[in-house]
Amino acid sequence: MKENMPLSTQDNLTPRTASYLPLPDCVALCPAYPKNGSTQEQTEIETLLHAQETKRTKEGMQSYRYWRESAVILWNEIACETVSEYDTQPPLAARVYALVSVAQHDALLTVHKMQTRPVRRSPSEAIVQLKPLQFSNAPYSYPSVTAAIASASAEVLSGIYPRKRRYFEQLARQHQEICIMAGANWSSDLVAGSAIGRSVGKNLLHYAAYDKSNKAKQSIHQPKGRGFWEGTAPILPSWGNVRLWFSNDAPVSIKPPPDYESPEFRSALYEVRHTVETLTEDNLRCAKRWALGAGTITPTGIWNYHACQLIKRHQLNPLSSARILALLNTAMMDASIFCWQTKYRYWLVRPSQADPDIDPPVGLPNFPSYPSGHSTFSGAAATVLSHFFPKEATDLWSKANEASLSRLYGGIHYRFDCDKGLELGKRIAENALAQITSKI
Repeated sequence: MKENMPLSTQDNLTPRTASYLPLPDCVALCPAYPKNGSTQEQTEIETLLHAQETKRTKEGMQSYRYWRESAVILWNEIACETVSEYDTQPPLAARVYALVSVAQHDALLTVHKMQTRPVRRSPSEAIVQLKPLQFSNAPYSYPSVTAAIASASAEVLSGIYPRKRRYFEQLARQHQEICIMAGANWSSDLVAGSAIGRSVGKNLLHYAAYDKSNKAKQSIHQPKGRGFWEGTAPILPSWGNVRLWFSNDAPVSIKPPPDYESPEFRSALYEVRHTVETLTEDNLRCAKRWALGAGTITPTGIWNYHACQLIKRHQLNPLSSARILALLNTAMMDASIFCWQTKYRYWLVRPSQADPDIDPPVGLPNFPSYPSGHSTFSGAAATVLSHFFPKEATDLWSKANEASLSRLYGGIHYRFDCDKGLELGKRIAENALAQITSKI
């Protein structure tokens, strides 16, 4: 699918008619662009020609080669880098990715609404002397899609990581400057797109301020005794109370884990010990490849990477790209909430706590065992992405199963943790898809 293909012709990719949050008044944010032949348009012409003459240096072209790609994907990558830099825990990382991708999606829907106005001619149509560079953008100029994505993403990331606000704002400005240097947008296009992005980002941060994530560290009663998780200061014990993105009239749940004294549990525990003791090199590589705790882009970040690879392979336009990532990440955030809710309902002991002879080859997470978080994230991700890319379903579920089994290879989960995690993630994603597809 090509970048400028009309959205209505893309199977399974028609944009949601409803945004995740109420959209801003785009007409109030974006006054009419300068009239053809006006003094302001002449000023903008001079700006574009000056940038063409002075900015296309060796350094400028190097920057252009980075920023010319899909703005949705570039800012997704910036979010991943920041999650890793700040040692963000997996559930919190899922929230970061959800907020950024929803901001992109709703900003682009707002831009899309503006196209009911007369479409503005692009700079290259108006300026004979302009030699535009190839740039990933919408086929229309006003408001700027790139500026809307950059400003929305920067606003959300600045709210989550306030110490890096100046850095994110600098990146957003640089992204927009490249649009001028490439001849892709008029200056007023960028002003309008930025206004939309900032407004959507601020609205989303206001919404996020009341999602109860700030109370996720609150302690809850920790049961003691045989079969219960042993440890102190467990990670985010109240994360299960965070607000879901999708309503849940029929509770999504899985069966309790096997009783600690049952033959089923003893068999599962033996399997973990035997697996670790007979680990192959391939199994060990798999366990380490998927370890992905704090200090990495986390499991949800890996699924963002796989989604972005598919988006690039299919050459999807910005709104379709944002729609996929928004649904992927909101479903995975809901998966994190249900998973953590279940973990702290049962407080199941980790394999190496139940059998001290088990020596996990990867780091032991500081929270209960059942179900596997990696498996829950992966079940949700594979379900969402298979909906949009049905021909890739076999490969996507292969990745999900690998991620799940990696936790058994790592000696930190029982097989039933993994199997039930995949099941839980799949149910959560199906719930999200049912609500999304009903609004197309």
